[in-house]
Amino acid sequence: LHIRTGKGGKGRVVMFDAKTRKALMLYLSQRKQPKPDSPLLQSLTRKNGHLQPHSIAQIFAKLRKTTGIAHATAHA
Repeated sequence: LHIRTGKGGKGRVVMFDAKTRKALMLYLSQRKQPKPDSPLLQSLTRKNGHLQPHSIAQIFAKLRKTTGIAHATAHA
């Protein structure tokens, strides 16, 4: 996955496994057709579609609670 503009305005490539690829492809097949410059993971409430850092933290907090994984974050 190529991140065009990440933290610090830097681009990067992120590697992931086949299971993650399958989940990502399922997500992409079910969402509305995005504009070419739209974020991959979109906010349902913000007009520009961008997720805010606080929103991502809340998503991971919910995932930790439902999965029982104690230390899951967007960085690990």
